[in-house]
Amino acid sequence: ERLFISYYGSEPLSNLKAIVETATDLKAFCQEKGIRFRFGMVTSGVLLTRKVVLHLLPLGFVTAQITIDGNQQTHDASRPFQNGKGTYALIMKNLSEYAGLIHTDVLSVVDESRITAAYELIDTLAEKGYALRRVRMKFSPVSPTYDNESIAAAQWFFDDGQLMQARKEMIIELAKLSIYAAEKGLVDDLRPKHTWCAMQRHDGRHFTLEPSGKLYTCPTLIGRNPQYEAGHISTGFGGIDTVIKAQYTRSQKCLS
Repeated sequence: ERLFISYYGSEPLSNLKAIVETATDLKAFCQEKGIRFRFGMVTSGVLLTRKVVLHLLPLGFVTAQITIDGNQQTHDASRPFQNGKGTYALIMKNLSEYAGLIHTDVLSVVDESRITAAYELIDTLAEKGYALRRVRMKFSPVSPTYDNESIAAAQWFFDDGQLMQARKEMIIELAKLSIYAAEKGLVDDLRPKHTWCAMQRHDGRHFTLEPSGKLYTCPTLIGRNPQYEAGHISTGFGGIDTVIKAQYTRSQKCLS
């Protein structure tokens, strides 16, 4: 029923002709088959101008992910042109001219030295009103001990304990950044997509756990009169925490 294509890898816009040709052919094919066609891309943002966006819109262009690593000083230090000149100003200029035409995710790669700069980027985007122009933020960790932006599986196994500790600390910082960005309107919803979870009891009965922590005996009772609440995850069923621990089993998948 639907086909979505993502152009990525190095800089896809360095070959705009290939994007136009493939998107044109795919759109024609999908129209013939009654399939809805859309596409997006992962790009640095340097070549993503308003002119390019307007050129691609009729072909089904709907979303792009660009990368801005914090404030101008931090970003330009990590992502300069070959001649050493920074890319921050150009990316921000392009964004200001096409924001709102497509959905744009701004990815910020963060390590311990870039946390403050990431907060400054959130403030900058919020002050410029990008939350109302279909711009949202995403955050990704990077280890300062490696040149690559991602840690390969082999490197994780090489020194698992130290890397896991570093990753745990960064995940906490990324969570704080996401919450702050959400408060500024730059992250849509941090809550889980599922609204309840059933926990199987030894005698075959269930409890349903609401995201707020309230317990119910059935999903249909969620949101009704407080008298239907069976307890709370922090205090347990009927206020007795040991009842949940003793009478409920949860699969390892659920726990993870």
